[in-house]
Amino acid sequence: MKLGARRRRRLLFLAATILTLTWVGAGTSRAALTEESFGEKTEGRASLSTSGEALTWSADDPISSYLVKRSIPGREAEYALVKTLRARPPAIAGATVGYRVKGLLESYWSPEVSIFYEPLTLEGTLLGGLTESSFFTANQGRPSLSASGEVLNWSEAEPSGAYLLKRTVAGGEPEYAVVKAIHARPPAIPGKTVAYRVKGILGAYYSPEVSVSYPAEETPAPAPDALGSVNAAPTGPAAPAGGWHVAFADGFGAPLGTDPGQDNFVYPNQNICCDPYEDHHGNNTNELEVYNASQVRVGGEGLELIDRYSPNRAPAEGAYPVRNYLSGAVSTQSQYSAGGWRPFTWKPGEGETWAFECNCRLPVNSPLSGVDPGWWSTDVKWTNEIDFFEEWGWGAGCGSLLLTSCYTGVAWIYKMYPLETIESYKDLYSMFDPSAGFHRYTTVIYPNNTLSEFIDGQLQRWVGINGIAPAPPEFNKTRMSLLLTNAIRDQKGMTGPNPYPGFSSGTRTFTARSIAVYEDGAHAGQDVSGGGVAPGTAIR
Repeated sequence: MKLGARRRRRLLFLAATILTLTWVGAGTSRAALTEESFGEKTEGRASLSTSGEALTWSADDPISSYLVKRSIPGREAEYALVKTLRARPPAIAGATVGYRVKGLLESYWSPEVSIFYEPLTLEGTLLGGLTESSFFTANQGRPSLSASGEVLNWSEAEPSGAYLLKRTVAGGEPEYAVVKAIHARPPAIPGKTVAYRVKGILGAYYSPEVSVSYPAEETPAPAPDALGSVNAAPTGPAAPAGGWHVAFADGFGAPLGTDPGQDNFVYPNQNICCDPYEDHHGNNTNELEVYNASQVRVGGEGLELIDRYSPNRAPAEGAYPVRNYLSGAVSTQSQYSAGGWRPFTWKPGEGETWAFECNCRLPVNSPLSGVDPGWWSTDVKWTNEIDFFEEWGWGAGCGSLLLTSCYTGVAWIYKMYPLETIESYKDLYSMFDPSAGFHRYTTVIYPNNTLSEFIDGQLQRWVGINGIAPAPPEFNKTRMSLLLTNAIRDQKGMTGPNPYPGFSSGTRTFTARSIAVYEDGAHAGQDVSGGGVAPGTAIR
């Protein structure tokens, strides 16, 4: 997290392929809407250019959805919806075709550019997923809209099958989401009556308005075995000689704080002791957030680290850009003991077997949102760092097929200057959606300093060679603390998107149901300071 594995990520950035279209909902299924699906309209205008037969544009659509308009002599204008900033339309042999583009929620079309297609063209690989079947003419249809409980239903009135859903809450600006379905259940807004209208993306008219009233929010009861409990052994790895010893455990069954009965095991910031409500900039000069304890809370599902769009929260200073986000972090560094907190540290390289486990749910990684959640460990001087996982959702490593897809990796950064690291990475979205539910992420460090990763008890063979990553050739045997952070990060910091177009409103939440550190029983308590079991936590 401090320096990250920059060399690999730069290579991934150069090798990243163009993102293709991913729909919210499909066919006649019910659309899976979340708060991140909605965005407000903007006055922006896209710029558009050509490179051969490919189109490239810059735009600032809040929901990252774009209409490509093509004009062919003798035909009506046609439109296609894409979720990328680059596309290669299908060739129209022998024709000069005009193109314009605009963000779906932007007000203006780009200037037109033209492409002449040779009379005979061999069709190449399509960028942006565009084919002839992607284009449709505009229509004059008006869908009907009804509500059944909290579910919206509307009639099919759009040849492309894509619709723009508009919601309005009293006192707020209208917000919009694009769906490819004729049923949707928008996220509830507790205690509010929300008005909805819908139209085809190429349609001229919205449906009549319908309203849904949502009940006031009730605090949910903790799920069985959710809060306040930690497993007596890590999930997946075989027990070492002497079994497992719980060196540190926090099931977040008590409020964070230093008063009697409160959980004082994790300090709710990354600042010098001891005002957690003081803004503290992130760990890298390409991070776009400040940390503050206001974004850390224990809720109905566990510890919540909440990223919130907060324009101009901190100015640019030195190498740091303007910070437009307010984020959450917790840590166990020894410097916080003066404020009544109970730190925890451990030391690698002394022959123990260690296991580090987080039962957690990653934040939603919508397109161009820069998410960078991490579960990691370092020493005070930052000479040694181990990322039990870090999601690199900030410009490098995003997959080519799923817009929400970016690499998650494990790394041991054993030398900072020059940067030397052992690392492995995987597109978790090719396995499951890490933001849709809780999973157990377990990193094991063996006595010979090799390491493995388990997810939900399964050895991850993408780590190292067949699941075993080699030991660092050198590293500092120094006391290291634990950190959970929910950063927002950009590839270049001062020059990249800030704020991100995919995260210019709302929140992103990284939730940990529990964290734990296990040491082999033969070395129980060795190279550990602090630790134990947090208030409100039981070992089962």
